[in-house]
Amino acid sequence: MHKNRVVHRDFNPSNVFLSDESMIKIIDFNVSQIIESDKHFIESGTSKFKYTLFTKTGTPLYSAPELHSASRYTEAIDIWGAGVVLYLILCGECPFTERK
Repeated sequence: MHKNRVVHRDFNPSNVFLSDESMIKIIDFNVSQIIESDKHFIESGTSKFKYTLFTKTGTPLYSAPELHSASRYTEAIDIWGAGVVLYLILCGECPFTERK
């Protein structure tokens, strides 16, 4: 996605499917951002991520902290969401839920 200038911004279990051919499919791009111009590129050479965005969106349980606390964020939020989904698959619960 990122290589094709798309930031999903709502990576969660309901948006990830396994096809009949055992391929992982990512769906539901309704809040994604297609980067059409260079205005979203980070000018500093210190980040390994290319884009900087600012709209607060996504499913809070699977969203990276910077999505809600920072004024700007990068496409790294999708990697965070993928990590939370992987944790859920492996452990059966989300990593940041309140334990009772």
